[in-house]
Amino acid sequence: MTVPDERADATGSPPGTDSARRVVVIAFCSNLTVSVAFGVAAVMTGSISMFAQTVHAVADTANQALLFVAGRRSRSGPGLEQVEAGRAAYFWALLAAGGVFVIGGTLSIREGIRGLTDPEPLTDLGVAYLVLIVAMGLDGFSWLQAFRETRSGAARRQWSFFHHLSRSSDPTTRAVFGEDSAALIGDLLAMAGITLHILTGSAVFDAMASIAIGLVLCVVAVMLARRNLAFLLGSEPSTEDKDRVDALLRSVPGVRDLLEVLVTYVGPEQVWVIARIDVEDTLSANEVEEMVREADTLLRASFPGVVRVDLVPFPDDISSDDTSR
Repeated sequence: MTVPDERADATGSPPGTDSARRVVVIAFCSNLTVSVAFGVAAVMTGSISMFAQTVHAVADTANQALLFVAGRRSRSGPGLEQVEAGRAAYFWALLAAGGVFVIGGTLSIREGIRGLTDPEPLTDLGVAYLVLIVAMGLDGFSWLQAFRETRSGAARRQWSFFHHLSRSSDPTTRAVFGEDSAALIGDLLAMAGITLHILTGSAVFDAMASIAIGLVLCVVAVMLARRNLAFLLGSEPSTEDKDRVDALLRSVPGVRDLLEVLVTYVGPEQVWVIARIDVEDTLSANEVEEMVREADTLLRASFPGVVRVDLVPFPDDISSDDTSR
């Protein structure tokens, strides 16, 4: 779980929320600029790989908008409303990953195959090089912001960079890092295809670069979609963090044993704790209610990312109607 070592800010959001949104905004502005530049270059040069990068940049721009919506939705409302909003964030992120695959990957591969069957000579290749250099600068800057945010999150949790990248419950930074990495690889592939065209005079290499760009996009999209789907279905935190929740509940006076404990992500940096508790037989109904409130308060104070706690006591001599919450 990513929240135990976090401390909420004045708004109740864990650290990194604002910086993650800033990463998305930077990526959106970068991709919007790059998509226009690539579009102009694709028209001027007739390069299929430049067209593939245009499609890629447009898809990424739309995806950043979806990720921004996901970030906003994940912080809406209290209680059950926040749980529903957190799930919605993963839905929007999953939709964004699907957009990379459908719009970017398949269209780039299709155009590349068309270029192999009907290659056309390229023109004004100086414009293509200029746009690619500018694109690499903008994509690199956006990638660096996502890298720094991911590294910062890993340091807060004392995780390795790649472990945090795969396990973090925040879908936005992971998506930006993946998409910007694919964009930089795509820039290099497009430049290689155009360079080989200049050296050989064959436009086949430009078409092959487009296919390669499409394949890279598909791989990244599948990886992102799998992680977002896992969180959407209720991914669990690490064993160490679940053990911490277990230990906290057992430390509450009146708790004799834990019959069942479920800790699951319901949104970026947000978890839901559900537990069935065996309480001391000597506790009265009022004492059980006080114990439940104490456990609830302890969990929320120790884990600011906890958005909902449901504790169900099961004493021998108290009915569930009097003690359940």
